Amino acid sequence: MSVLLMVALAMGSVIPVLSTVGGTPVARAEAAGTTTAALDGMSDRISAGSHVCVVSDEGQVMCWGPAAEGQLGYGNTTGIADTPGPAGNAVNGGMVPLPGGRTAVAVAAGNAHTCALLEDGQVSCWGYDAYGQLGYGNTNNIGDDETPAQNPVNGGLVPLPGGRTATSIAVMWRHTCAVLNDGQVACWGLGDSGQLGYGNTNDIGDDETPAQNPVNGGVVPLPAGRTAVAVSGTDVSTCALLDNGTVSCWGWGNSGRLGYGNTNDIGDDETPAQNPVNGGVVPLPAGGSAVAIAGGSHHMCAVLSNGQISCWGLGASGRLGYGNTNTIGDDETPAQNPVAVGYVPLPVGRTAVGVAADYQHTCALLDNGQLSCWGDGSKGRLGYGNTNSIGDDEYPSANPVNGGIVPQPPSRRVVAVTLGTEATCAILTDARVVCWGQTWSLPVNTRVGDVTTAASAVAIPMAVHRRVVSLGAGAVTTCALADDGVLTCWGSNAWGQLGSPGSVIGDNERANQAGGVPMPGERTVIAVSNAKVHSCAVLDNGQVACWGDGANGKLGYGNTTTIGDNETPAENPVNGGLVSLPAGRTAVAVGTGLTHTCALLDNGQVACWGDGANGKLGYGNTTTIGDNETPAQNPAHGGMVPLPGGASAVAISVGHSHACALLTSGSITCWGNNTWGQLGYGNTNDIGDNETPAQNPVHGGLTYLPAGRTAVAVAAG
Repeated sequence: MSVLLMVALAMGSVIPVLSTVGGTPVARAEAAGTTTAALDGMSDRISAGSHVCVVSDEGQVMCWGPAAEGQLGYGNTTGIADTPGPAGNAVNGGMVPLPGGRTAVAVAAGNAHTCALLEDGQVSCWGYDAYGQLGYGNTNNIGDDETPAQNPVNGGLVPLPGGRTATSIAVMWRHTCAVLNDGQVACWGLGDSGQLGYGNTNDIGDDETPAQNPVNGGVVPLPAGRTAVAVSGTDVSTCALLDNGTVSCWGWGNSGRLGYGNTNDIGDDETPAQNPVNGGVVPLPAGGSAVAIAGGSHHMCAVLSNGQISCWGLGASGRLGYGNTNTIGDDETPAQNPVAVGYVPLPVGRTAVGVAADYQHTCALLDNGQLSCWGDGSKGRLGYGNTNSIGDDEYPSANPVNGGIVPQPPSRRVVAVTLGTEATCAILTDARVVCWGQTWSLPVNTRVGDVTTAASAVAIPMAVHRRVVSLGAGAVTTCALADDGVLTCWGSNAWGQLGSPGSVIGDNERANQAGGVPMPGERTVIAVSNAKVHSCAVLDNGQVACWGDGANGKLGYGNTTTIGDNETPAENPVNGGLVSLPAGRTAVAVGTGLTHTCALLDNGQVACWGDGANGKLGYGNTTTIGDNETPAQNPAHGGMVPLPGGASAVAISVGHSHACALLTSGSITCWGNNTWGQLGYGNTNDIGDNETPAQNPVHGGLTYLPAGRTAVAVAAG
């Protein structure tokens, strides 16, 4: 699974960023006071605020931050810090349990509640529910004592009007809205200022579900028969991006956040369709239809079809970006804004493809995958390496730091950004999630962006489900190889066989908390073998790394030092942690026995090292190899086991004290301890101590197989 993520930062929820107007990609989730902007259809992948939630490309939801109201969804109120992040969460492997085992396509995190848009268009919400913002017809918190999957109401799914499904969700401070599959909008939660849009101030969701709302069949009456493609809002208002590129807003009109040139509330005594100003749609700057909208706590912004941005509402701290702190929308409409014809002056030569807004700051995702942010700079939330506000005395284009572009790591592009109350988070092109400002490091908050720039932000460790492609089990350890080449081991670590300093993994924590075994040179693994006290891996470049008990030289480093008890395989000082194989060869497979190891080389030959007793190494002697010399320094036969008739091997298997190879002919040859006839030659003679497998006088050195049969695999115990 690649780590493409949807992140929701909570102050409100997830806000749609790019919408399907004129073929522009659609955002699926948003938050009021927490909004998202994105490239490449990633607009539903990030949102932030008091807590953060992420959706992986496999549809798993992971959350971290404060959890007092159950807003993380893990059935408890335990907060989770940035580090270890979701990767360190022991509940369900760090994944929020969703109803019926469903997966999510978007997530929206509000101030203290969260909603997920599920794969089948259903919506599931959890967290704080004092006003019915979860939509279950009660005011019970969900996620504090039970997971969303354990919600007893309607199987944990919000009942939507008329049996519809949702295509987009938005979570504001105390209310929630969804765009339905027919373009209608349904809202529920706190309605005191008309923010639900039903022409009254009733709460919805506390005593009735959205499906039971008696007004207009539970859907918001939109202007002039229009439909919606996205919805967003401020803490107590809502805006819909309509199908013709216009924007309609309703709720609390304070600070001009509705954009109608007054401070009147809309939705309390009249519906949006009954708004007498401009047919109920916000007058935007000349020539501007909207393709994306985003709401902060007290302001709104829209990306226009020409790549410009228009903002309105409270102007404190420069969050509107016009070089002043004037409020826009209270006495004039956005179209009447005298500054730059109503457009936010962006960095020179750049246009916007998305916008994100929060309590006191705003960020634009630019056409080249860079960010420009403005507003309150305290706590480093803008990411410029200082705490200066931008947009109050200067335009974003006049920001003296980096031309108004937020510094990012070299060669990285931002594909999605979201803003929390005091922080900013982004998904980069390498799928890392980074945050700056006042982040969610609990219990001690840390900051990035105030002294250092956003380029120094450290990736949040994500818990991700990977497909296991190989599994190795020793006597007291197990290792799983995932499809990304990362090896995870658990069990006893008495001899360092887990590959990392520490004790037992798996007795008090889940295996997925072990983390990947660090490999030399940050290589990935293609094959692994575990014995009782040591493990070996073939790396993606054909090299071999071994760790665990070093007695008898079975690790192959020319010493008997244990690796993994005080250092990881990556920290092994010998040969960069790589076993020196014969004649510069590489390996395609590796096998481990109790006290020895064998590798199948790229030329079909086999090299063995470790304890030579009983001839288990196959060199015609009982000499130990790997304790004082490496396999490459083995003087016998160039370090390669002589196979019968000069044959090549296609597979190997290493048992407790013997080894077998499957040859290209389909025959099998074995050597080592034969006390119980495990070599298959009809006797109990050891092979490899006084003769090589090629010199075995019985049956040409080939194990007896049933008449006329050849082998396709071999396994030795």
